[in-house]
Amino acid sequence: MSSNRAVRALLCALACAAGLAGVAACSHDEEAPRTPERRDELDEECHATMTCSDLPNELEEPGWGGVRDYVGDPRGGTDAACEFVLPYSPPRVPAHVEARVWATRGKLFPSGPGVMKLVECSWWTHVQRLYEPTARVNANFALYRSSAPRQDTIVLAFTGDALLEEKARAVASYEAPTAGGTAAVTVSVTPYDAYDPFNPPEVHRGLSVGSSFPWGAYRATIVRIVEPSASVVGWAEVELTRGPP
Repeated sequence: MSSNRAVRALLCALACAAGLAGVAACSHDEEAPRTPERRDELDEECHATMTCSDLPNELEEPGWGGVRDYVGDPRGGTDAACEFVLPYSPPRVPAHVEARVWATRGKLFPSGPGVMKLVECSWWTHVQRLYEPTARVNANFALYRSSAPRQDTIVLAFTGDALLEEKARAVASYEAPTAGGTAAVTVSVTPYDAYDPFNPPEVHRGLSVGSSFPWGAYRATIVRIVEPSASVVGWAEVELTRGPP
């Protein structure tokens, strides 16, 4: 540091200790440079397509879904993850289903009328120091149309679960196909209190497209399996029908 800068720093320190005016100017002069805004391929894609927007917190629009929870670095990043809530009302049965899916940055996940890509996930801070999860997504439904679920099905994401009528919880996991085989899933159905030892889960293994399993008072049939990958969370789509499970 030069002698002039050293003297100026000393004077500012003395002024600060004495509570004199002009301290703000001294502090401003020595302020560290701001970190440049991060931009990568996800941000550039948003800029090019103009299809990115912020999803609301679930509590802001009850019944419409949104962001419910967050884990990871509060500032966001690759390892951060957001939980999304997807409400369903199947057209052929009087049932209500709440599906939940966790996604990390850059992953495609089902939501609403199609498939979205998570661009950013972090905690948002209010002035009152209250925190809530926030997510920015690329809702380019036309680009991801081939991956979009059928509108009359329910999604069981491999990174989440689904709750039927607040009673029966279904969790699906992917079974990679063996040589010459087809993709399948394992579905575990439990009461909401999954830790109740008197209500063990019902595990249904080797379910491929066309297979069915009992889910609450309904029968669920697998109609599609989307393989998980580095860019897709992966999920199984099921159709609910009436009748004995």
